[in-house]
Amino acid sequence: MSIGFPLIFCGIWERHLTSLFHQKIKPGMVAVDIDANVGYFSALFASKGADVHAFEPNPTMAQMIYKNIYINNIISISYQKSVVNQCAVGASKGTAKMDFNPCVAGGASLRKSSFRESMYHELGQTKSVEVDIITLDEYSKVNNLQIVDIIKIDVEGFEEEALKGAENLIRRSPDLMLCMEYTRGCYSSDFLPWLKQLFSKVYLPKFFGQQIDFEFLRKYQEHETFQSEGYLDVVLIRGRRFA
Repeated sequence: MSIGFPLIFCGIWERHLTSLFHQKIKPGMVAVDIDANVGYFSALFASKGADVHAFEPNPTMAQMIYKNIYINNIISISYQKSVVNQCAVGASKGTAKMDFNPCVAGGASLRKSSFRESMYHELGQTKSVEVDIITLDEYSKVNNLQIVDIIKIDVEGFEEEALKGAENLIRRSPDLMLCMEYTRGCYSSDFLPWLKQLFSKVYLPKFFGQQIDFEFLRKYQEHETFQSEGYLDVVLIRGRRFA
């Protein structure tokens, strides 16, 4: 679903995540927004006083993010602490071709998808752009980013690559909340054990914050539960601050 319709008619996008971030984010925290789209959550993070590092490879969207942060924090200095990076995040540095459709605010990904390609073909006007890819570990070195408190990531199945390129940053962060879109059928067999090694608790924010275990995610991956759901929003906790 495009972000525009819920914002126009309801004034809110992904209510369960919006509510969660309003509760958890405090001034001075460091928030990373990977695939920030138009900057809805980046602006929310900044409005709560967080230092924001947003990443968006789509050039049109990247231009909108800083404008939205500025407009929504016009009486605050929070936007001045926000950094918008027009690039993708992955497991290694490089470049790649990204297809996107100007008619769809989200949905672009570095991961190939027959469903996405079919949708773009039906809509027409598909464009391709060469995007830079960086790793969060390298970014954190260059920008002296020692720890991070919040990572929000929704990269249409490319989450494993992006997070594995941030392993050192994650390990350095004693208290971390990772909010990710967990997409069925997109990850390698070692991704779930890798997450289990780094995070101690898992929650489903859309289902009243229900705590689950990693075995639940394995069953979901194997179509043993939530068969009709192509993806789940999950929150993974490291440390005690967000537990």
